[in-house]
Order: sequence, then structure tokens, then C-alpha cells
Amino acid sequence: MSINYTKKFQSNVVLRLLQQQSKLFLLYLLFMLPFIQYAQNEVLINSTEIDSSNILNFNLQKNNHEILTKTFSKDETPTNTSENILDLPKQNLGRHAIAWTDPVNVTVNQNNLTKTSGTGWNAGAASINKIPANKDGYIEMTIGDPNTDVMFGLSYSNTSASWNTIDFNLYMSRFRGGNIVIFQRSTQITSNSQLGSYSRGDVVRVERIGSNVNFKKNGAIIYTLPVDRSRSMIADVALYDRNAKVLNAYCSEPVTPKYPIVWTDAVNLSVSRNNLT
Repeated sequence: MSINYTKKFQSNVVLRLLQQQSKLFLLYLLFMLPFIQYAQNEVLINSTEIDSSNILNFNLQKNNHEILTKTFSKDETPTNTSENILDLPKQNLGRHAIAWTDPVNVTVNQNNLTKTSGTGWNAGAASINKIPANKDGYIEMTIGDPNTDVMFGLSYSNTSASWNTIDFNLYMSRFRGGNIVIFQRSTQITSNSQLGSYSRGDVVRVERIGSNVNFKKNGAIIYTLPVDRSRSMIADVALYDRNAKVLNAYCSEPVTPKYPIVWTDAVNLSVSRNNLT
């Protein structure tokens, strides 16, 4: 018997399992899952299945992030009736408008970019927002004119406005048939048609979750690459066509605030706020 379904729920009750060793218990668990609540966040139970071997498989996602994949056999149950077998990690990712720095041949309007002139990979910018080392995070944008070429991705640093310095690069390319193509710096990773097309208004995201970078379109993962989690990352953008745009760019991390220095122990100096003379 195989049952598959997708179910969303809001929750604040921890799942507790009674100690049982039968297929009936697994069926009970399967049908009770839609009513379970956890941590007041939207959780997605995806492709839940009891197979012919009495194995329960299910995948949990929260806010479009996979947070748990677990398999239970009919003999695998808690030894304590109050044991919590779903210790779900929290994914408290924020949503902050990207502030741009190092703009080249673009106009900046809040968290949007527009290439001002010319054709070629000679325009771009990077985010002031930074995903810290050893932390999950993402950047995302909305696609504007689909007849322009835009590269949008995560980099460890911003070395130029060119496309071939973006470390994890989601390329929206009319040159490649109006398809999304993944690059790592100058290396093309996916074929021109492998990931399919994009349209005006689609939301694309590049996120680091654990030791992977996920490339997403409209919430669905379309490709994954390994990443060095020990380094911080920024948004990195390159634009080819005049009037190519990056719209509604967001990052999980805010811009780090700056604070004026307050001086003390001044000797032979005049102090004016955070200035010394």
C-alpha cells in the first residue's frame, strides 16, 4: 500500500509517538500528521509514503527549505512515550532589501538595478548585505524583461563587474533559448536546456543551506552545488543588455549597521563627534 500526499500545517505541538510495532501504527501516524503543529511555522510534509515493506518515508520542509528526511520501519519507535522523534532545526531566515555597492554602468533605485548603456558584460554591482560564515542564507530577485541577459548569484567577494567572477551564478539567458543556466565562475555547469525557461515575474533565489548552494525558481529547487560554508558570501550581479534589470532584490541578512567611534583619552587633539584633529 502506498499513499503520497503534500500537506501544509501550522503548529506548536511537538509530535510524540506511542510505542507500537505494527503497520496499523504507521497508518495512524500517516493520517495524524496533517493535524500536528510545530514551532508556529509553516511546515510541508512532502511525499509521505508507506510502502509494501511497512516502511514509512517522509520529507519535511519549512518555508521552502528541506529540514528533515526520515524513514521509519515498523519496528523503529521511541522507547519512551514522551520521546520527541522530530527534533526540527529552526530556519529563522530574514528578508531584507539588498543595499548595493560598487555599481558599474547601472542606476541604483533602492534594491533594484538597471543597466544604463551599452551591450556587454561590463555592468554590475554587489550587495553590502553579507551572509556570515557558517550560517544559512539566501539572495533573491524578480525577473524583469526576459529578453535581456542577467547573471545573479553568490560570491565570496566582489572582484569585478564581469560575469566570470560570480562563484555561484544563476544565468537568465536569452542567448541560450530563454533558459536558466548555472555557472561557477567561467565554467558552465548545466546544459542550455537542462533547467528550462523563465518568464517575467518569476522569482529566483540562490541560497546556502548547510554545505550546499540551492538554485531556485518560484520556490522549487532546480539545481544544487556544494559550497564552502566556512566563508561569508555576498550577492554578485552582472548585466549584459541596456535596460537589463534586477528587481526586488532581497537577502536573508540585513546591512550591518555602522556606529561612530566615541573617543577617550585624547591627548593634544581636538575631538569633534567622531573626528580628531
